[in-house]
Amino acid sequence: LKLRISLDIARGLNFLRTVEIFHRDIRAENVLITNNNTAKLTNFKLSRSYKADTLNQNHNLEQIRFGILLWEISEEKTPYENHDDFVEITKLVLDKYREPFSENSQKMPDEFKNLALDAVDHNPESRPKLTTMFIVLSDCLESFDSHTSSSKYMTHAEAAKKHEMIGLITEIRDLLDKIGETVQAAEHNKRICKALKQRVYVVYLAILDLKVHGDDKECFNENRQYLQNLVDVIKKIREFVADISQMTTLLKSNYNQPKNIEKTFKELCKEFDNCIICIDLSKFNTTIKNEIHPEEEAEALKSDQDELNNVSL
Repeated sequence: LKLRISLDIARGLNFLRTVEIFHRDIRAENVLITNNNTAKLTNFKLSRSYKADTLNQNHNLEQIRFGILLWEISEEKTPYENHDDFVEITKLVLDKYREPFSENSQKMPDEFKNLALDAVDHNPESRPKLTTMFIVLSDCLESFDSHTSSSKYMTHAEAAKKHEMIGLITEIRDLLDKIGETVQAAEHNKRICKALKQRVYVVYLAILDLKVHGDDKECFNENRQYLQNLVDVIKKIREFVADISQMTTLLKSNYNQPKNIEKTFKELCKEFDNCIICIDLSKFNTTIKNEIHPEEEAEALKSDQDELNNVSL
């Protein structure tokens, strides 16, 4: 139950991340448990839409708060409860002391405990991303369910494939973050940059949905090369968005003519669509198809082209 509750919270935080919202008040009091033992995040009074200049800071705060909550879920108590003085607790934290897991947490997977401790690491750069936290918790629950139902342990080959899948999901999340930051700061071609970001966003959501429903193994095992090809296209999208979004890069690149931008935009969309078509999983394809609207992309392209034609490059 503790693993399921932790995963539910991670799922909620990742959803907020995809819609660019920070909760900013992750604690036990703001988690409700439904009658069917599903955890729901509540109390969005302090939530904020993220800004490019506060992105890293807020994400590190989200991670450390979630890490503390994971410890509380496992230990069933509040950290530093033996210390009454707030100043003393602050000094302990600044001195890099973290509450260890007790013997009461022996039943919790080591991956869970390591994740919680990593999330509250003193060095913000060492803290796992919310995507990684979701994936690790999902794997912990999946492993627990398989062990309790059939006592089947993961082989080395299965572990290697799982690690590769985690790497792919994390890479797509990183690319989406970088594209999002570029789009937010864009001076030109804002509409088509946003349209391309939407495509990457939909892919990320579709893969996460597979992970949630346990269909990721099938998708990855049968479509590994096509998924990697899709990541390669997303990398091209990131470079293209960076090139066309600022005047300085427009002048230095091959996109100082609107027709060149149109040509590359259409080529990237076609490559993207071909990758999706090749992936043999109807649920994945349907999810993406329903969220991408070529007619709106065409309008975005025309509007950006009209604006760019009025700018002297």
